[in-house]
Amino acid sequence: MANRTISFGYGINDGEIVIVNGEAEIVKNIFESYVSGKQLKAIAEDLTNRKIEFLEDNCQWNKNRVDRVICNERYIGRKGYPAIISESIFERANSIKADKSVKAVKQDDYIEYLKSIVVCGECGKRLRRIPKWRTREKWLCVGGCKNEIYVDDNAIITGIKSIISKVRLSPELLTINSDKPRYNKTMEIVQCDNELTSIMNDINPNFKIGKSVILQMAALKFKACDYSDVCEQEPIISMIQDTSDEDIVKGNFLRKTIRQIYVSREGKMTIEFFGGEKVSDDR
Repeated sequence: MANRTISFGYGINDGEIVIVNGEAEIVKNIFESYVSGKQLKAIAEDLTNRKIEFLEDNCQWNKNRVDRVICNERYIGRKGYPAIISESIFERANSIKADKSVKAVKQDDYIEYLKSIVVCGECGKRLRRIPKWRTREKWLCVGGCKNEIYVDDNAIITGIKSIISKVRLSPELLTINSDKPRYNKTMEIVQCDNELTSIMNDINPNFKIGKSVILQMAALKFKACDYSDVCEQEPIISMIQDTSDEDIVKGNFLRKTIRQIYVSREGKMTIEFFGGEKVSDDR
């Protein structure tokens, strides 16, 4: 047949849906392989290598085709089809599949954080993640600048791992500018300071106004301190040293170490760590 009109494993004889024994054995083999721990892609490759025809003169299998077999309730006698496998192995296979899907979603939690910190290295705008584009996702700048480069999840993770590996080997990269100023005295602070000095030098100072100026100056000085950068580097360095490449996207590693990721027009990545230090993948 040039195109399948019914599910793999079945045929039609005198208007009745019947089991095609050879294909039915393949269906059983697919379920048995999957519940024994074999991956969809490996099963597909095995079927292709064995030249098992899914369509006439077509022996190409892929994991999506195998996945559709595993999800097909017709194989347990539903929708007018005779049963090829037992309900127990069908339920086991689909239970395994459901568990893997849940795990995949949990591992992808890091994507939400990346969406909030990956920015264009040219204009500083957030890179927008398009989850489905041809065979992969893509990140691109929508800020109106001329940065036309786009990357996918794998490129970003590869860049992160490369920079983390660099810091792991040279932890001093996070302490080079640790003595940079964390406080910027603004003109408003200077004015409050002058006003407070004038009040204190008055023979009969107005304590109520003085108190108000002191509180205002305290608030301005607090605002002028970049407390977001006041972060000990040792805990970050220690976390980097103790985290393997495989665990970088697990747990809260990214949230506890990385504040911003910049992607340049040339595709170069720069990570700004909590503490203010920036490390590039060519540094």
